[in-house]
Amino acid sequence: MNSLLAIKVRETALRVYPEVIKLLEIFRRMINDSIKIGLETNTSSLNPGSPISHTLNRDLTEP
Repeated sequence: MNSLLAIKVRETALRVYPEVIKLLEIFRRMINDSIKIGLETNTSSLNPGSPISHTLNRDLTEP
């Protein structure tokens, strides 16, 4: 018996705001830094009070 898969597609216009792009870039860098530190220190999570997490407090607003 053959099965049929139907996919509905709808195109929409997407407005890209510079502020959102900037925030997404900052978020991406924060995540990358967290993963890098976690791999370097063999740590599975960074608690806000952890001394390791303080290294993430650099200025992320500059590219």
